[in-house]
Amino acid sequence: MKTDSTIRTATENDLDSLTDLWLELMIHHKNDSNLFQVKEDSRDGIQKILKTKMENKNTQIFVSVLQSKVLGFIVCSFQIGSPIFNLYKKGYIAETVIHSNCRGQGIGKNLYSSAEEWLKKQGVDHIQLQVSVKNPKGIDFWSNQGFEKVTFSMNKEV
Repeated sequence: MKTDSTIRTATENDLDSLTDLWLELMIHHKNDSNLFQVKEDSRDGIQKILKTKMENKNTQIFVSVLQSKVLGFIVCSFQIGSPIFNLYKKGYIAETVIHSNCRGQGIGKNLYSSAEEWLKKQGVDHIQLQVSVKNPKGIDFWSNQGFEKVTFSMNKEV
């Protein structure tokens, strides 16, 4: 089932909705790793992070909206690495969150398409992202968008 939502750039008026969705993502992944567990009083901090990203000229947040309700969002950024590598103009997908009731409606694909288009305009030569190894639907989604496994990220609590 497809949705007729509209994709646009996020604004400060979206901060509450973005924060709710971001917290929903952390709840969804909370049993995957302690890396996804946030403190109970983190709402203001999350909003500050999102606002800072909105103000960064090398970062873009796109939202999917239907009847003024934010259904999902994607955060992408442009980063210059070391020119000693053939690929050093990196696009990075930081977060992609779709409201749990709206998944499977093409929202993620539409958000990613907008992010990829914006990143191409910035001059990227590749796009990277991270997805939890305990999120097979997320891995399948990104594989279907043309991404492939290149590195394996590992963490250790100390």
